[in-house]
Amino acid sequence: MDISDETMLRLLQSAMYGEAIGDALGVPYEGCARDTFTCITMTGSEAAGIPAGTFSDDTSMALATLDSLMHRDGVVDPDDLRERYRDWLFDGKYTAGGAAFGVGAPHTRPCTPTTVWAASATTATARSCAASRSRSSVCRTTMCVR
Repeated sequence: MDISDETMLRLLQSAMYGEAIGDALGVPYEGCARDTFTCITMTGSEAAGIPAGTFSDDTSMALATLDSLMHRDGVVDPDDLRERYRDWLFDGKYTAGGAAFGVGAPHTRPCTPTTVWAASATTATARSCAASRSRSSVCRTTMCVR
């Protein structure tokens, strides 16, 4: 079956909307054990200052990845991906509220002992990374400059 570019774009847009909505529904319950909560509507977190409908880093990184693929004609360019992930983490691009949230020491750290930090690594988030032992995807793609 042949699919037109327009149809493919609509399918991709629909998939991203579904991902973002599902992510936003789950944000208030992230870290909760299964069967310990009931999600009946879109809620936020007053304590964390996160309004209802705010999606997480999962959606932000998916948007950054799609943006890179779109601008690189479908070719995976690790340097371009890293720059877009850094734009998300440090500048709030691809976020619902203009700033990345929920990313701290458990999620980021220098990738190797010889990692060279970029100038923006002086932020509190980046400074907290040095003590962490995480090997998350955020660390591997965003924090290190090789």
